[in-house]
Amino acid sequence: MPKKIIHVLGKLDVGGVESWLVSLLKNSLSLKISHNFLVQKKGEGFYDKDVYELGGSIYNCYESNIILYGLKLYKFFKDNKPDVVHSHVHTFTGFILFIAFLAGVKVRVSHSHSDTTAKEKNSSFFRKTYLKIMKFFIKKFSTFKLAVSEKAAVSLYGEKWKEDKNCRLMPCGIETAKYLFISKDDSLREKFNIPEDAFVIGHVGRFEKPKNHNFLIDVFWKAHSKDPNIHLVLVGDGSLKEEIINKVKTLNLENYVHFLGLRKDIPIIMKSIFDIFVFPSLWEGLPLTLIEAQLSGLKCIASNEITNSVDIGLIDFLDISESDLWVNRILLNSKSDKVLKDFYEFSIESNINLLNSVYDVKEA
Repeated sequence: MPKKIIHVLGKLDVGGVESWLVSLLKNSLSLKISHNFLVQKKGEGFYDKDVYELGGSIYNCYESNIILYGLKLYKFFKDNKPDVVHSHVHTFTGFILFIAFLAGVKVRVSHSHSDTTAKEKNSSFFRKTYLKIMKFFIKKFSTFKLAVSEKAAVSLYGEKWKEDKNCRLMPCGIETAKYLFISKDDSLREKFNIPEDAFVIGHVGRFEKPKNHNFLIDVFWKAHSKDPNIHLVLVGDGSLKEEIINKVKTLNLENYVHFLGLRKDIPIIMKSIFDIFVFPSLWEGLPLTLIEAQLSGLKCIASNEITNSVDIGLIDFLDISESDLWVNRILLNSKSDKVLKDFYEFSIESNINLLNSVYDVKEA
């Protein structure tokens, strides 16, 4: 019988973690592992169809009352008898793994995908109390802890995470061949009304506060005022998209900022349209999209709030308080001929090898 893994997350919507989980499922089909998903939010997810086509299962556990949720979750684990519960819901992982422990699940994995340290400093007393309890539960009830970067590890597991023999860093890997060996499609610029000779700034990310789109539009406006041949392409969706669209209209940039919406062909978009990749996030874990952009051969400019472990040779890290510096760097750069460092640790194959050993961990 295949080892049954239950990944717990909010929903299989567009995002780096969700994309990675689908890739993990796809590349584990020949192994004796069954990746399945327990979601906590209602509605169809962007990747639901992909999961079903790959033979995975999606379960749901919706309940706003924490006691009823815990009872439902306990019953789910008891009925489905997973070999492993792998939680991706940051601090709430503590509660998930506590219930998994009570239900007798032997292998319980906590996975930190983001650095929320700065955000937590401004939390209320009650929120800070909740965070302390959840982090204690993670320490107590996880059999293994993973983090995409050192900052993400500190955020969820504390400053002494390196002293824990059952804690490891594991960047979410990608299918490197999709980026290294893909051919350019010269028709795409015409399709999206982008001049063939335009210099294109690219960005992929949800339209939410952490991605810092307002800053990106301000930087683009300044760069475009100096070089009208510069265009900006934004891939993604989110609650702040309309606000950004209105800002673009206010600045009279409608003909130069292109909104592509949600896409599943990111590798070909990067290869065929982008000339440089800009990523000014306020906070992140270890953003896969920066790895993908570098594998596409793109020079990247990123916020210094992002861990430098994401750099495989093509990233310049800049302070987001210095917008003019971003403008000047964009104007100076085009596709880079720098040599990429070894990127095996960022591959899905590397992830699968590590997870195979993690999922075999015996109960502590």
